[in-house]
Amino acid sequence: MLTIGNNYKSAEDLLTEFGLSFLKKCSNENMRALLIMTMAYKDRYTKIKAKLKAACLDKMDQLFKKVEEMAGFAISQPMRRAFFGSLLCYIIWWNDNKIEPEEYVRALVKGIINSASSSAPH
Repeated sequence: MLTIGNNYKSAEDLLTEFGLSFLKKCSNENMRALLIMTMAYKDRYTKIKAKLKAACLDKMDQLFKKVEEMAGFAISQPMRRAFFGSLLCYIIWWNDNKIEPEEYVRALVKGIINSASSSAPH
């Protein structure tokens, strides 16, 4: 998986690599099913719930802290969650997506960065 400490040329490169890495891990049908089932049953298993919460919230916030440092502007919590949620949506509907994962991630990242940049104080 992606190491946040790596040297990236831009915030966009960092988010793109994360998104592509995440989707690559989920390109296998069994991995997608396992992830979806794990999320569905998270409340039954406290350890699994804690791990999912850390991945979805804490790790995403760490990733976006680095993105913000690189970009020079803040990215709101809803936009952070929208990024990860959009990746999950791609995974859920993997076989029904009209665009390839790389094109999807690049468009998603560009949208997140452009939106955050345009709402940042200048």
